[in-house]
Amino acid sequence: MIKGLFPPRASLTYFYTRIRQQDALLIYSSGSFVYNLVSLVASILVLRWVPPEQMGIWQTVMLANTYGDIAKLGVFSGLNRELPFWLGKGDKEKAYQLAASAQAFSLIISCLGLVVFVGVALSGSGLSQVWRSSFLAIGLLWFASVYNSYLQVTFRTGNEFKALGYANYFHSLVSILTLVLVAVWGYQGMIARAVFLVAVLAVIFHWLRPIRVGWRFNLPELKELMKVGIPIYISTYLYTSAMGLDRVILLQKGGIEQVGYYAPATAVLTIMMTIPFSLTSYFNPRMVYSLGKDGDRRKLWRPTLMAVGLSFLTGFPMALLGWFLVPPALQYLFPQYLPSALAVQITLVAGVFLSLRTAVVALIVLKAWRYLYGYMILFLIVRWLSLVISIEQFSPLTGVAVGSVISFVIMGGLAILFAFLAIHRWNVEIK
Repeated sequence: MIKGLFPPRASLTYFYTRIRQQDALLIYSSGSFVYNLVSLVASILVLRWVPPEQMGIWQTVMLANTYGDIAKLGVFSGLNRELPFWLGKGDKEKAYQLAASAQAFSLIISCLGLVVFVGVALSGSGLSQVWRSSFLAIGLLWFASVYNSYLQVTFRTGNEFKALGYANYFHSLVSILTLVLVAVWGYQGMIARAVFLVAVLAVIFHWLRPIRVGWRFNLPELKELMKVGIPIYISTYLYTSAMGLDRVILLQKGGIEQVGYYAPATAVLTIMMTIPFSLTSYFNPRMVYSLGKDGDRRKLWRPTLMAVGLSFLTGFPMALLGWFLVPPALQYLFPQYLPSALAVQITLVAGVFLSLRTAVVALIVLKAWRYLYGYMILFLIVRWLSLVISIEQFSPLTGVAVGSVISFVIMGGLAILFAFLAIHRWNVEIK
């Protein structure tokens, strides 16, 4: 075993004690989990009131919002890393200058997006009223969500994350109550609800915002943020591409019906990743702050291992409980998806090992781009090979689920190894 891979006190007792000390982490993570679970249930209920052809219009228009993320140019990802770093170094002026530039950038691109979408809605010839209202809604969604993207990365301390956790609980309640809009007005109620929810979130984040700066556009500072944020964006794109390979290969080998049956497995994996993503969001600014404060990257190993351990320990009971609940849940609630029961159960196991990927946060904190790109490229290759080989050995649904387990086990272990090497053996200047 590599010396120093695990700290001396890395035991279940140690992790349990540390968990009890992290009340802010518990509130934030549980709030995020509840919010995502409520969103999933709400999306299922919405299907009862919105016909497929109209849902298809909304999903098509939403693609514009998704691909519009490219326009953010990695600025907010860069701020997520640089803001706590400069605060840790004690240079509050530099940190706030970066925040002011990012905030000004958010205002510019949110307004540009709003103008474009509203322009399409008002000037598009031959567009039906449904399409026009959809583009108007997407414009408003874009305007608020861009500002949310900026505000989210400014939260750093435990108390701030605790406030975010409570905000997620409140937002979950609003999400449930506003379902009445869809039940009464159908499609128009659905898009009105979507706009209202993101607007409520923007108001909450703005009210809670920990950094209050003016709007000051500065191109050199934006370039500095892009230099850090674009590599993070590219790695996220590679990860997203790798995660979508299961459906691509399933479509090729099993057909579109099999992809439909696989939908519950995808939903389950999304829910299971809520806690690991919350842990990454929580530990990232604290690790960067520590690095900026004293430049000792070896201190990053303990919080990295803590994030990995918590991800695994929360994922394991979820998978165990889900293994027994999935078959009866599908049988009585969604009988048409019963053929996917085994695939969903196996995906629960896969989710436990995918949670180990939280170790990758250390590579971003250190700006270890070579390690990060190397890991993501390996992720693509290993996932593709595992899926292709497994789908030939089992039925299509079971094959992609088994392939996911194999790839996540391998890449979970490699994530920890890459983080260890970057922290202990990567000799570069911290900046």
